[in-house]
Amino acid sequence: MTVLSDITEDELSLMTHDTNTVRKILEICSTSDLTESNIRLANQAYLISSELNYFAGQVEALNCLGLNYYLSADYEKSIYFYRQELNILEKSSYNDKMLYLGECYRMLGEVHRAFKKYDLSFDYLSKAEKLFKKTGNQLGLAKTYNRFASVYIQIPKYYNDTITIEYLNKSNDIAKKHGFNEVIANNTNIYATFYYHSEQFDKALEIYKTSLQQFTDTIGFSEKANVYNNIASTYRKINQTDSALFYARLSFEEAKKNKVNVFIYGAANTLYLIFYEDLKNSDSALVYLQNSITYQGLMFNEDKFRSELQVQFNYESKIKDIEIRRQQETIYYQVTIFLIILFILLSIILLFYYKSKIQKKANLIISTQNEKLKELNDSKDKFFSIVAHDLKNPVGAFKNISVLLHDETNLLSDVEKKEFLELLKESAESLSLLLENLLTWSLSQRNSFPLDPESNELNFFVDNVIMMMKPQAMNKDIELQNEIDENITAFFDANMIHTVLRNLISNSIKFSHNLTTIKIKAHKIKENNSRFVQIDVIDEGEGMSGKQIERIFSLAGNVTTVGTKGETGTGLGMIIVKEFINKNNGRIWIDSEPGKGTTIHFTLPESSITAEQIKI
Repeated sequence: MTVLSDITEDELSLMTHDTNTVRKILEICSTSDLTESNIRLANQAYLISSELNYFAGQVEALNCLGLNYYLSADYEKSIYFYRQELNILEKSSYNDKMLYLGECYRMLGEVHRAFKKYDLSFDYLSKAEKLFKKTGNQLGLAKTYNRFASVYIQIPKYYNDTITIEYLNKSNDIAKKHGFNEVIANNTNIYATFYYHSEQFDKALEIYKTSLQQFTDTIGFSEKANVYNNIASTYRKINQTDSALFYARLSFEEAKKNKVNVFIYGAANTLYLIFYEDLKNSDSALVYLQNSITYQGLMFNEDKFRSELQVQFNYESKIKDIEIRRQQETIYYQVTIFLIILFILLSIILLFYYKSKIQKKANLIISTQNEKLKELNDSKDKFFSIVAHDLKNPVGAFKNISVLLHDETNLLSDVEKKEFLELLKESAESLSLLLENLLTWSLSQRNSFPLDPESNELNFFVDNVIMMMKPQAMNKDIELQNEIDENITAFFDANMIHTVLRNLISNSIKFSHNLTTIKIKAHKIKENNSRFVQIDVIDEGEGMSGKQIERIFSLAGNVTTVGTKGETGTGLGMIIVKEFINKNNGRIWIDSEPGKGTTIHFTLPESSITAEQIKI
């Protein structure tokens, strides 16, 4: 048997371009559950079929691509390839046209259901039902009725309506008559979900477990992860947390084994809820929250992207609220103790002076704590404000351009399409930088960013950063010059200072004009009886006023600005820069005037140095 992982890109390109090769590739795809490999092979089959004008190969390759993108939860691409297949089938006289056309309608109905576009789902499923009845395709009809029930079970007004059960019964009657075991197992799973939504949880558990027994290693094996997760959710409803945790972990492992993104996301989300809401285990909850966000990102659209960030920010907010409540409880306890002491002291006239002094100290502590609480809330509000502001433009641009490319693609020239794709690329880069800075900021605030300093050669280190930043600089014809001597070394954490230099150079590019130069220099200095290396990032850009410099390192005063070509920033970059330099026992300052460019200086120890040495 051919093993998918054994077929390399070179071997694919060397395969004989004939119909036998296409059939062999598509046969491998039909027996494999490795979606990434299937997509790669189906693409090759489609290219060869197009080259040979082999109609059957084109249809089956497009069908394979649509199915595997659906299994990967990339619904937009799945819809695209199924529609490509539909366009070919509707214009052709292919012998097996009716078989593929009905299945194509059914899968478009299923993908739109998963995409929560229920009106389109009903439309395509109705077309599939009509065609399967006409051709007498009983398997297709049983699967279509199953999908009708699956759509209705997702619409709240039908949870207790007989229409869901009617479609399940119609599907089951056909499936039992003809021995369609996989359809029967799927129907059983939906029956259980119906009882779950009707809050008949014991009945739902009984039927879910029956469904689990029906799915085997040869029949709907990938659905087992979904059933495990449904069982876990049902146990949560009846407060059996241990059982819920057991089945959620089974679901997560089964979904990862079969590489079905939507089931991995569902299991990770259930585990997050169990650890966070039921077991109050924030550390484990955060691990599965991050898994949930990662796999939901693979099913990206704008609404999901917002919800991912909202979940993450809500989680961080809850953690901070817990810390605030603990501080308030501490203050309350302190005040209570002071009041008791005051009562005792008031009864003793000779100690009246001490009572007054203690009261003053208590007031000072309360005032300090209140200021800290206010700063924490202000920082949190400003943090959300920065994120909302910086998400608005790139996400809006991403959506608008995507809609334009989708709706007007036939009216746009190649040049216009290339320009729009470039704008999409810039929006994606802005989103990527924002997410990276959000993650870095989050890790830094929780002290989860480890400090691992060592001696590094600055010339070589800066060369690596410049290599990464060159594509951004080339967009504006800006030259990046490393003028650091090869023998200069400093003692610092490479990951943190890499983040520092990348942010500083990115900002310089953002505020520099085309055809200018950005220089990075370094020299040794002595401060407080210790030896340091001073690094300078020098640009010929727009410069800054004194007021801008004062607020650039403050979260409370930070305001993102637009670059010379309309570039947007994250608003957090310079705040992260200052924190990381401070953690590496350095300091940072800025020399700049409007219209005269900017020089950013920062220092790093030449060798290992302690905080006590710096204070000397």
